[in-house]
Amino acid sequence: ARFVAMVREIETACGEAAPRPFSEEEKRYRVYSKKSVVAARRIEPGEVIGEGDLLFRRALSIGLPPSDAERVVGREAAHGIAQYDLVREEDVR
Repeated sequence: ARFVAMVREIETACGEAAPRPFSEEEKRYRVYSKKSVVAARRIEPGEVIGEGDLLFRRALSIGLPPSDAERVVGREAAHGIAQYDLVREEDVR
């Protein structure tokens, strides 16, 4: 009986295998906890963006995730991007 109780306790601690939808509170938190690609410094129009020109920071809105930073590295800035502004695919050509 004790063994069965311990197994049930471990099953409960492991949680559910199936993903569940985020609660409203989790959705609000997620916006501020996820990191996005931002400019490490001012990037001038026409300048080729390098890895050193980017940082991964929390921002007021969700932008390009750090895992997709290579989408903008090596491309030209379509316009000026201020330091710490989000860098999005539409900002490059």
